[in-house]
Amino acid sequence: MPIRDDDSQGLDPREYPEPDLSDDGGYLPCPNCMAVIHEETQQCPRCGEYLSAAHFNRKPLWMVLGVLICVGLIVYALWVG
Repeated sequence: MPIRDDDSQGLDPREYPEPDLSDDGGYLPCPNCMAVIHEETQQCPRCGEYLSAAHFNRKPLWMVLGVLICVGLIVYALWVG
């Protein structure tokens, strides 16, 4: 396959500017596939799942179960001991 001389040169930053990710206020990880998406996106472009505010505000199941187990162990220790 032929190789052009300009293939090894960098892209002109005026033609292909880097995305501005300096402010952390506008991007969040997708709760389904963990892709970085804009916070106002309605559908993830990577996995195709529709997003709502409830996806970002809910607690993971493992965290809820862990807290319930810890509370149960404390109650059991107080009851037995």
